[in-house]
Amino acid sequence: MVELKDWVRALYPMHTFLITSTGDRGTNIITVDWVTVISRKPAILCVSISPLRYSHKLIKESGEFIVNVPSIELLEKVYKCGVLSGKDCDKFETLGLEKAPSKMLRTKIVKDCVAFLECKVIDLNDYGDHTLFVAEVVANYVTQDFIDSYKPIFHIKGSIFSTIADKQTKL
Repeated sequence: MVELKDWVRALYPMHTFLITSTGDRGTNIITVDWVTVISRKPAILCVSISPLRYSHKLIKESGEFIVNVPSIELLEKVYKCGVLSGKDCDKFETLGLEKAPSKMLRTKIVKDCVAFLECKVIDLNDYGDHTLFVAEVVANYVTQDFIDSYKPIFHIKGSIFSTIADKQTKL
C-alpha cells in the first residue's frame, strides 16, 4: 500500500456548491465541496471554509450564507468562482451570473442555480486550517429544472469534474 499525499482525496468525489455571502461590497460567491447535513429536523448543515478566503470574513461578520446548488451546465462558471477572489472582482459581473433577492436574508442567491438553502449561522469553531460554520436552514426552494433534469457537479480532483450517468441503478 501507498500513503496518499493529500488524504482528503480518499473522500472524493464530492458534491460541489456555490456559497454566497454578503458584506459592504455586496454579495460574493465561493465554490465549495465541504458541505454536510448535521440534522434533518431541525434543518442544520455545516460548511468548512478556510480563514484565508474572502467569504470566510463575510460569513463571520454577517452570520449568514446561502448554499446555491448549481447544475452541470454551470460547470465552467462554478470552477472560475473557485479560482477568482471576491477581493479582486465582482464574480457575478465578471462571470455573467445573475443575482436575485433571497427570501429571508440580505445575501443574494445565484439565480442561475437550481436549488437554494438560506442559512443563519448558529455556531462556528476553528478546526485546524478551516472554520466549521454550523447553520440553521431558514428557507429552502428549488426551480422546476431541479425537479425535471438536475445533474449535480461532482468534484473529482483539481480541475476534473463529473456528473451522474443517464443510467442509474436501483437496488
